[in-house]
Amino acid sequence: MSDVVEKTLTALPSLLSLDSQPGSAKLSSTAKLGNLIRGITELTSKHVSNSLKTGKIQSC
Repeated sequence: MSDVVEKTLTALPSLLSLDSQPGSAKLSSTAKLGNLIRGITELTSKHVSNSLKTGKIQSC
């Protein structure tokens, strides 16, 4: 689950940033939030999947 926390904390500064950098395409806050939610969902799914695999291996 630490991957989820790390990904969330890494994404927060760019999500909350109000500064735009010249020459770069700026995503809207909504798009950034959507990307953050998708990333968290993917990492959570990966974590659950790994937990289930570990449980099945231990039960054999």
